[in-house]
Amino acid sequence: MGFSHDGYVVAVRLGRKIGVKNSYGGRLRLRWQPSDSTDVNLTAEITGADQDPQVTTIRSFVTNALGVRDHEIARGTPIGPANLINTSATQLFNISQTEAFTGQIDQDIGSHTLTSVTSYRRIAVRENFDPQSSDAPLYTSIQGDNVRYRQFSQELRLTSPASQRLRYVLGAIYFRLDLDNDFNSALVGATPIPVSVLANTQLVSKHYALFGELTFDVTRRLRLIAGGRVSRDEVSGTFNRVLTAPPVAVIPALNGPGAPFGPFNFFSSVTASEPSYRFGLQYDIANDVMVYATASRGYKAPGLDYQFTANAAVAAATQFRVAPEIAFNYEVGIRSELFDRKLTLNVTAFLERFQDFQIALRLPTPAPLFSTQNAKELRSTGVQGTFDLRAFKGLTLSGSAAYIHARYTDFSNSPCYPRQPVGTVLGDGRCVGGLQSLNGQALANSPRFSTNLTARYDIALPDGKPVFAQVNYRYQSSVAFNTVGDPFERQDAYSVVNLAAGIRTADQRFGLSLYGKNIFNQNFIYRTVPQLTGAYYAQTVAYDAQRTYGAAVDVKF
Repeated sequence: MGFSHDGYVVAVRLGRKIGVKNSYGGRLRLRWQPSDSTDVNLTAEITGADQDPQVTTIRSFVTNALGVRDHEIARGTPIGPANLINTSATQLFNISQTEAFTGQIDQDIGSHTLTSVTSYRRIAVRENFDPQSSDAPLYTSIQGDNVRYRQFSQELRLTSPASQRLRYVLGAIYFRLDLDNDFNSALVGATPIPVSVLANTQLVSKHYALFGELTFDVTRRLRLIAGGRVSRDEVSGTFNRVLTAPPVAVIPALNGPGAPFGPFNFFSSVTASEPSYRFGLQYDIANDVMVYATASRGYKAPGLDYQFTANAAVAAATQFRVAPEIAFNYEVGIRSELFDRKLTLNVTAFLERFQDFQIALRLPTPAPLFSTQNAKELRSTGVQGTFDLRAFKGLTLSGSAAYIHARYTDFSNSPCYPRQPVGTVLGDGRCVGGLQSLNGQALANSPRFSTNLTARYDIALPDGKPVFAQVNYRYQSSVAFNTVGDPFERQDAYSVVNLAAGIRTADQRFGLSLYGKNIFNQNFIYRTVPQLTGAYYAQTVAYDAQRTYGAAVDVKF
């Protein structure tokens, strides 16, 4: 399989459009049944892409730091939300490849089934990008990333017969992740490279767990569910940063205390052992209608957060450790097939409370650096639902909708955003000693309301060829790109309409479809990022925000 699209942002210094994507993939699956009681499935998969990294343009200016604003205005760059001009001279690329292998063996042992799942995955990524989007003198950034990632897992499960009154699954799992990341940052201009820094991070993460879940039929309609998991995580890693070219005084903002680029190395580790559980019940109020309620405790492993600007002061205070995240979830819902199964309707309401919620926050430094921190408490409440209506022969209406209110209820040590007003008391939206309170602030990238609706009509031509036409509508309310409350880091509410139509051969083997995406050319972006400590803001331009027409051909073997 493969997919590609052209660029959509003009890079005037490179003489081409950037945002190009070319991807490929393939999968091979083998099944072997040496006996009636043994089933072996082997899967090999390879995917990859050769593309430009996420494309940025300049959205707005606050000040004229380093003369970037004057430079871009003189060039005629159309600054604003609709800007599709990038003036950076950095050669962009992102080359990635993933190889994955999975082997599953199901062995019948009497009336039970013993399952072994062995998986290995390897990922390699090489990237070069420039988040500043400008070729302003003395301030062209070149950032390169070289990531090597390997993971191995082994799982064993024992499953009871599905026909008995008490059903259960028991198992154990081992998982190991190895990460080796080289990150290079250089700033060039009219002079030779004034700053060039290389940071290497190596991490090893090991996970061990025992788990089990049982379902008990109290009556023909009532079922009880109980499950548990005991997990242990061990994470260790090293960080090493070296100057490959010495800094110079011509860029003092990059050599001050806020951006320590000097040599630094450090080793740290963190471990945690935590239980997880789920209890609940299900009740069939009718043959095709089930209601349920569950209460659960979840767990996310701890980690290490090595920053490109890591220094001895941060090491002494935090050891770069990120605490494990604990989540409590309470959920009620209904799963139903109504009107002779012409309507599928599922609705869920939930309340979640997170302790030590792990969140990536942008630091108020000249470069757009992010740090993973723990917020003491986050609460999320909401309701979401899906439906699928076979209205009449050929016409299907389907969709989903969600209302989610996620906000911090105890987070008083967040970093400030650039140029945030300074105050003396936390909690008034002001910065005090480099920190602010985010109590009551909404979770980043979490729209309060979202919906996705689709109408599809299928018919068959006289010769048996199936034909379809489809319209899709998607809406989301406004979001903040970063929790820290920066008013320049927001996306207003927007909606997108997509169209598609196609035909297949009577044997379903070949298909041709035509499509139009975002036909009303609705403008939206993936995120905004402050540059030069908020002197101006760059935006990551969304490919899906461009009106696109195309054709697709697929073949089934």
